[in-house]
Parts: sequence; C-alpha cells; structure tokens
Amino acid sequence: MRQSPLQVPKVSVATFWAETYPILSARDKRALIGRYAQFLRELEQSAPDCDLPLPPDCRLTAGPGLAAFSCTGETLRKRTGLQLLAPLLAWFWVTSSRAERFRFLVLFSGPTRSLRSWNLAEIERAAFAILQRSWHLEVRAVHAGGAGYRLERQAGFTVWRQGSAAAAEALEGLLPDPDQAYAGARICKPGSRNHTARVELTGQPYLLKRYNCRGWFYRLQNALRRSRAVKNWDLIHHFQLRGLPVPEPHLCLEERHFRLLERSYILMAFCSGETLRRQWPELPDEDRNTLIAALATLLGRMHRFALLHGDLKWDNIMVSRDQGRLRVKLVDFDGSRLLRHPCRRRAERDLRRFLRDLRGNDPTGFWERRFLRTWSAWLAHL
Repeated sequence: MRQSPLQVPKVSVATFWAETYPILSARDKRALIGRYAQFLRELEQSAPDCDLPLPPDCRLTAGPGLAAFSCTGETLRKRTGLQLLAPLLAWFWVTSSRAERFRFLVLFSGPTRSLRSWNLAEIERAAFAILQRSWHLEVRAVHAGGAGYRLERQAGFTVWRQGSAAAAEALEGLLPDPDQAYAGARICKPGSRNHTARVELTGQPYLLKRYNCRGWFYRLQNALRRSRAVKNWDLIHHFQLRGLPVPEPHLCLEERHFRLLERSYILMAFCSGETLRRQWPELPDEDRNTLIAALATLLGRMHRFALLHGDLKWDNIMVSRDQGRLRVKLVDFDGSRLLRHPCRRRAERDLRRFLRDLRGNDPTGFWERRFLRTWSAWLAHL
C-alpha cells in the first residue's frame, strides 16, 4: 500500500508546499490548508505582540492524523494586514488555486474577524508583486552563475550551465565544436535561422538547438544585445520558476569575436511522447476531457503570470503518459515574451494559434467551450 504523501519526516513548510502539496488529493489539500490556517491563527492569538512566521520558518511533522505544524527560526518585524498576508499567499501562489487561497484567508480570519476586512484583490496584487521581484532576482542569479549554476569561458564560448555532473559531462561532449554532435543525429527542425536535432551525449538523449550566424549584418545587429539562445535560456527559467512544465535546460553556449555574435546553442532535456496534434485523434473522450482541463489551467496560469508563449500551435505541445496520467509540456520558446504585468488582450492574441488548431479538431465547439471556461477563470480579474 502506497504511503500517504502527508506521512513525512519533519520538513520545512516551504519545501513541502513546493514538492509534495501539488500531488495531494483535493481532500488532503483542504485539510492541510485548514490545519495551517488554524496554526497561524492560534499563534497570533497566543502571542499578539510577536511576528507570525513565514513558511521557511515553519516545520511540518507527520502526526497520527494529518500533520502538525511548529515554528522555528527568529521572528522578524511585526507584520499586519497586507504585510503579513501578501507574503503568505506569495509562497503558495504557484501551487495553489485561487479558491484554495481564498479558503486559507477565510479560515485564517476565523469567526471573530470579518472577512470584509480583507481585500482579496489587493492582497493578490501585493503577493504577485512579491513573486515577480523574487523570480527576476532568481533568474538574474542564474544568469550570473549563481543559484547552483555556472558561468564560464571555454573553447571560445561563453557557457551558462547547471552545476550538475550531467551538465558538465554534456559540455565535454559538445566542446570544442558543438556542431560535431549533429553527425548522425535525428534532425527535428532544419532551417536557415536555427537548426534543432535530437543528439546523444554520454548515452543520454538531449535536444540541441543552434542559432545560425547569418552574416555581417546579423553580427553587428546583435553586438550589444543577447543572443536568442541566451534569451531563451532566461525565459525557460522564468517558465520553470512559475511551475510551468517545460524541458529541463542544461546549458547554453554563445560564441562571440570582439563582441560580434557568431553561433549560439541551447541544450535541453529531450521530451518523450508525441505532439498534441498527433495524440488528439487517438484519445478517448475521458482523456480529452482531462487534457483540455490541464491545458486550460496551464495556459491560464502562464498568461496570469505575465508570460506569452508566442507560438501555441499543437506541434509545440508535447503529450506523454507517466504512470497512467497524461502529462503536458511546452516546447519552442523563440517567440516567447515576459511582460511587466499580465495583459488579457495580449493573452487572447497569444491563444489564437492554439484555438485555431482546436477548432480544426472540434467541429461541434464542445471542447473549445470547456477550455475557454477554465482559461478565462484564471484571467477573470485582469
């Protein structure tokens, strides 16, 4: 019998919420939210002059029933209202729905405090601002060679890579000339602008994408700006930090001579499975219903988090099965954009390509209506 996800050793609430909470059942999620809200409310009532802890300063211990919370670490300054609730919601934003965040707020308020005293929209705006600052700082750290990543210079290339042994071995297999990896590789997308193939490095499959140097004008045009490979490297990390399913990025290479851009490459994990275009006709209605709900939630969250994919055709959506469950991943980020703020108008424009393919496979419009109901709920307050 599989062990319940809640029966875990003592662990930080922040770690538990990021790694274990998303796979819990709806019943366990409701119970956990209730227990955590009760813990914070009791802590506030017992020590009104003390600061309430954020998730990194709380521990979760498996108990005979659900789980027990305890407080560790030093308290900071006293927080009230937005100063308290916005950071709390920010920690849970990526892995929780709006209904779950609202439930936490109701339970934390308790019977003695009027819910009307909380402005949920204002709290969410403040929480989202906290998240945006955090995401930008983390991507900046990755770009600078921090946060477990490396920035180095090898064989005439500037290298951004993960600090893992697998990424180091893959880099050895690519240098001094990454083009040698294309020999005997399966070409996925040939072209004059970029060249994509499934390559084998140290016995592992990867997707290697090369952005070609297209002459002197191209070199001069990109002399003072990032290459498309580096731009995609940063954008993929923005997708990852928001909890969106994308291929794992392992390394990025950029070749320059006296600032003039030559070739650039990005190496990612190879996605197994088939494209949505190939999978859809073979799926039964039950799986289609599951897939439409997952895609509506995924794209709704992506647009709510101020990201645009840029080319949501069904060939850029990979579908696979993992332990009987359908999994979805987005690929090809050449047209992706990160906005300063979520924008419904631009999100609707980004969705047009997806809807065009959906309508071609949905003559009655049934699946499109189901998709738009869920997708629109994520952008209802924009």
